[in-house]
Amino acid sequence: MQGIPEVFVNELSTLATLTVPNGRVWNVELMKDGRNIWFRGGGWCEFVEYHSISNGYFLLFRYLKNSTFHVLIFGKSACEIRYPHCGAKRKNDNQDEIEDEDSDSTGDESEHELLAILEEMGISVKRNFQFITAEEKKRAIAAARLFRPKNPSFMVIMQPREVYVGGSMYVPFEFAKEYLISRDAKLIKLQDRDGREWPVNFRKAVGGGGDFNGGWAKFSKDKNLKEGDICMFELIRKKNIVLKVSVF
Repeated sequence: MQGIPEVFVNELSTLATLTVPNGRVWNVELMKDGRNIWFRGGGWCEFVEYHSISNGYFLLFRYLKNSTFHVLIFGKSACEIRYPHCGAKRKNDNQDEIEDEDSDSTGDESEHELLAILEEMGISVKRNFQFITAEEKKRAIAAARLFRPKNPSFMVIMQPREVYVGGSMYVPFEFAKEYLISRDAKLIKLQDRDGREWPVNFRKAVGGGGDFNGGWAKFSKDKNLKEGDICMFELIRKKNIVLKVSVF
């Protein structure tokens, strides 16, 4: 992993603990080089072998504390894989016990139910959310479950207009109305997970809602945003508004 915040790297030991949703815990050797870290050794090999991880899999590591990481594993279809719960019997070389989220109820949920999941978490989305692909919907739900924001938030899946030079980004109507327009916000700050901040202009749109324009292009370029990236914007300060941005 690259670009880990220095404050976290400094507290990491040479032995890390990996936890997965099924409750199993793995101890792996950890090597540090500046702000980059590597997992290696027999423990890491066993972790990869047990979870049948191969090229094309996507692993999401969330640092907790005391050299402990929570790990989500996504298959080649970009859907999270569910493994047997800790203590359940695992058949050798039998993939029937490993279920992709495609077989979970999430795959059969309607657009309304998917939106309801986000709304229950206090996350607003654009009105055209129902037109994104099934894969993008599942990634959006996975991102929401990973970050679980504690404050009012909104989610945006980056589109071409939001990542090209000089672009702007539309803010979901409900969030803009409740937290930006009602406060007559014009200049806000976007803060990344390292604490760096970017000033951006909020422009109210005719008929309600609005978008980020001036300053947004620099933020997008500095964070190397690409089409398909999922950004979570969490309101962490209401006076002199600051939005914390997490990228999935």
